Amino acid sequence: MHMEMQPATSTIPATSGETFISSHVFSAPLADQSVAQRDQKERHMIGTIIGAIIAGLIIGALGRLILPGKQNISILMTIVIGIIASLVATLILGGIFGYTNASGGIKWWYWIVSAILAAIGIVVYGRITKRAV
Repeated sequence: MHMEMQPATSTIPATSGETFISSHVFSAPLADQSVAQRDQKERHMIGTIIGAIIAGLIIGALGRLILPGKQNISILMTIVIGIIASLVATLILGGIFGYTNASGGIKWWYWIVSAILAAIGIVVYGRITKRAV
């Protein structure tokens, strides 16, 4: 529920005969603000989840492309390994080394490290499940 309220103006007579105009800005009630904030957080969370799945698919696919031959692994596991590789790359580059991509633009190092970690993850998954990867 989005409530937009316009500021109200009123005239207040002064003692010297002048008129002052005061402006009051009304805001939505606190309960409505918290509902709006919760809705915004939910939309942001859904967008984050969808973005993580798409990035996981891309990173997992890049990891599979790095490896020679055919990998016997499902798309679902490719996405999961890609998401995990992306999280680990973020932890390594951002948390440990403090990489911030100060120049802006695409964060190429995150994508490169994520793809390499995804390739390693696919090999490890293949060894654990005893599938030829």
